[in-house]
Order: sequence, then C-alpha cells, then structure tokens
Amino acid sequence: MYITERYAKQIVADVESVIQKKINLMDEKAMIIASTDVSRIGQFHEGAHKVISEKLDILLVEARNQFTGAQPGINLPIVIEGNIIGVIGITSEKEEDLRLGKIIKKLTEMLVFELYLKEQTDLKQRARNSFVEEWISHGNAQSDKTFGIRGQLIGIDIEKPKRAAVAHFHLIKTDALEIEAFEIQSMRDQVLQLATQLVLATGNGYLTLIGTELVFLINIESARMAEQFLLGIKEQVEKQHPVCFYCGIGRSIGPTSNMHKSYIEARQSMLLAKESQSGIAVYENMTLEYLLNELPLDAKNEYYHRIFDGCSPNEVKEWTAILAQFFANNFSLNLTASALFIHKNTLQYKLNKIARKTGFDPRNARDGVTLYLAILVKHLAVIETDMP
Repeated sequence: MYITERYAKQIVADVESVIQKKINLMDEKAMIIASTDVSRIGQFHEGAHKVISEKLDILLVEARNQFTGAQPGINLPIVIEGNIIGVIGITSEKEEDLRLGKIIKKLTEMLVFELYLKEQTDLKQRARNSFVEEWISHGNAQSDKTFGIRGQLIGIDIEKPKRAAVAHFHLIKTDALEIEAFEIQSMRDQVLQLATQLVLATGNGYLTLIGTELVFLINIESARMAEQFLLGIKEQVEKQHPVCFYCGIGRSIGPTSNMHKSYIEARQSMLLAKESQSGIAVYENMTLEYLLNELPLDAKNEYYHRIFDGCSPNEVKEWTAILAQFFANNFSLNLTASALFIHKNTLQYKLNKIARKTGFDPRNARDGVTLYLAILVKHLAVIETDMP
C-alpha cells in the first residue's frame, strides 16, 4: 500500500481542519507529497527518511538545520498492517504538542486506511463496469471460456438468467434553477449512488454508468416484476432529486443467450419511454411498436408528415403532447385535462383545432387510431435515428 498525492492532499486538508497546525505528509521515499505550505511539496525530508529507515516511533526535530528539508517539529510514522508507508510531520516548537502528534498519527492512519478501502471498492466497481460494458457490447462474449471465470472473480454469475435495463434522466429546469455543468455531473453522481444502493440492497443485479445512461443487469425473469422493481427505483430517484427518470427493459435471457440483444431492446424501449414521456417501457409489451418498427425510416417519416401536412412545427409539437396524454388516458377528457393542467373546455377547443387542421378527429375511433399511429411512428423514427 502507498499514499497517492491526491489522497495525501486530502488527508493534510482534513487533519489541518481539526488541529489548525502546519502539516507535512511524506511518502515511503521521504518526499513531501502534501503540505499546508505548498512551497515545500516535492522536497526531500531527511527526518522522514530517518524515521522510515530506522523504523522509529517518533522523531523530534529541535533545530532548523538538524535535518535537510526539515523544520522543528514532530515526525511520526504512518503504519498500515505493520508497514511504514509514509510519515506525518507537524511543524511545532512546543513539547506539549507531542501528545497531539500521537493523536494526529492515529487519525492519519485511519484516514489512509479508509481511503485505501474506498480505492479498493472503486477498483472493483470499475472492474464490474468494464465487464458489464464488454458483456452488453459484444454478442459473442460468452464464447470466451475465461469470461465466466472473470465474472465470478468480481461477483457476477453469467449463468443466471438476466435482463438488461437502460435508464436515462435529466434535471428538471425551473426559472429558479440555472443548471451548470458541475451541477449536472454532481446530480448524475448522486443518482448513480442512490440507484446503486437500491439495486445492491435487494440483491437483484448490478448497475453501471455508460456514457450518460444507467445500465442495469437484473436477476428477474418476470417482465412484470422487473417493471415493478425499476418503477420503485424511479420513484425513489424522482422523490429525492429534481429529475425526470425514463427506463426501458429488455427481454430476459438464459446463460447461452445474447446479453447484447437484451441491451439493444432495453435501449430501444428507454428511448420510446423518453420520447413518449411514458416513464417505463417494457420490450415484451411493445406489440404494435414491434410491428411498426419493421417499416423503413423513410416510410415512418412520410406517414407522419402526411398526417400533419400543413401544420406548423409549433402546432405539431403542442398537439403531439396533447394527443400522447389523450391516448395514454384512454380518450378521457377529464383525465387528459387534469394531466395537462388545463380546463376541460380548453382541451375540447384544442382537439377541435387538431380535427380542423388535420382532417382527423381524435375523438373518433378510426381517426384516433390514425393519429395514434402517426405519433407512434414518429417516436420510433426518432429512436431509430438515435440508435448507434
């Protein structure tokens, strides 16, 4: 074990905040790698070298020229699992700081060990992330005889049936909330941490972040149970953070099946959920969508533009949102008006305008289906464009 410069700086800052003393931290080669006096970083500390080479419990430096690179103060070894991995130095000319020095030594060792454990956890998580990314990206990963063994080493059993799920979320922007890049990254980290905790707490699978998307591998064969499980995560995430959370769920696969295929299904479903603002979409439930997706992209776009020919882009955008809610609420005027936060009469006016401009009345069964298909093929066309 050794102390990295990044961790050394964090430790020095933490210790200084507690005792308000000048602190130096030297590595196993007696080089100052962190200090409250940044001008000393990179210098050789002869006193620390003596502590390390002679395995001293403490070294008091009483004069400025006693050791090269050292100032009067207390120097104590940082011992982890019986090995000296560095030295902590406190610049002081007071003998009464000796007892304080021993406390700082213990505090430093605790911080070092805590950071070491965190680093090991991070390494394991990165190994899992890399493994999962390889599994979902390459259809023939299971053909590698060592693949399963590698999975077992990091706690992933590829023999169990699993399904992929892909989630996307974005911050809800309000007039009072101007979103900066660092806020987006911070929120992404918080959501990832929360979702990971929820997944691990149930033992239902694994989770990793690929790009800006959360990728789940869940050990749930039932599509309905998988949907309920991810709905619970969605509700917790949206309850604790100002985000909209969309998720798609692929089909369950067996040990000899292709996880890449389940991932593609999950991502297609997620994009549909995002495009249609429906929250969660399950690939097994995509019956009509599955059929329409076989249409060429040009045919999807042609059908959509034929239905909304002569309508402005702003009108189409508004009407698409209205019709999506109208169809999602089974043609109920009351439920749709409530979902859109408008009066029922206002909704009637807008539906009348749609009927007048397009020639298709959403309240008529046949016309409603025509409009529904137009919206659906548009969603699918967007998805097809976004897919790699």
